[in-house]
Amino acid sequence: MLKVLMKFLLWTSLAAGCLGSVFVPPSLALPQADENGDYGQRDRAYHTDWVAVDSHPGGLNCRMDDRYEIFDASRPNDIYNWPVDRALTWGRRFETLPSMAGGVFYDDRGNAWLFVLFNQNPNQPEGCFVRANADSVRPIDR
Repeated sequence: MLKVLMKFLLWTSLAAGCLGSVFVPPSLALPQADENGDYGQRDRAYHTDWVAVDSHPGGLNCRMDDRYEIFDASRPNDIYNWPVDRALTWGRRFETLPSMAGGVFYDDRGNAWLFVLFNQNPNQPEGCFVRANADSVRPIDR
């Protein structure tokens, strides 16, 4: 058994050396920011694991309107005007709730936002929105 394991390790090492780098299928790759630093325009991956990277002393603003219902498309989508519900400190990991457009929601200016999920209740998710921009957040592996 040890000889088989040693052969396997040798062959996988040789194969990795010959191939150079490991290919990661696009569906498994982390979302990439576009030239403006925004996530979501380029790929529609349902990525749900993120970390706050905004270094502002007050934290990363997370906005929510008390009257907002997450699946109500009839309301104006001016998330940038909503009150700050809470702030996420630098390094805070969080999960998001995917939208029909992928992992992001869009405001009426076309800017991408992530819904930071605070509970897992599918009928009444609780959370708030942060900008899906590389200055504010980064995708992470689970």
